[in-house]
Amino acid sequence: MATIAKATTSQSTTKSSVTPELVTIAELPILTNVWVDDLRVHFELEDGRTIAWPIAWSSILAKATPEQRQQFSYSAYHVFWDDIDEIIGVKNVLYTSRNPANSSSS
Repeated sequence: MATIAKATTSQSTTKSSVTPELVTIAELPILTNVWVDDLRVHFELEDGRTIAWPIAWSSILAKATPEQRQQFSYSAYHVFWDDIDEIIGVKNVLYTSRNPANSSSS
């Protein structure tokens, strides 16, 4: 699925001094690719980073079948698994030390 937002020139970081609530959409890198393997969800970002996080971070994805995990779409900042009602955002993955499934998707 093609990205639906323009590239941003922001210099996002994952420094612990960043307060997640203060990070705006304009400061987030855009998702350019997403893929799921047996253990992780991988986010490729427009700033050149690839972030992989364990499927176990989402109880919904952990309980889903491998086929359900592959049925996703994504926008510039979120990944959607409509069939299992799960959404994970770039902000959740980059700016929290908590499990993304326990945070609001922004």
